[in-house]
Amino acid sequence: MKLSSILALEASEEVKIYLHREGLFGKAYERSA
Repeated sequence: MKLSSILALEASEEVKIYLHREGLFGKAYERSA
């Protein structure tokens, strides 16, 4: 998933935590962090 897509998800008004798989780990960006 591209960084621009990840940041668009984070900017949405939904109250959710998004974890994006990077290798063996999940990573959170912006509000999810």
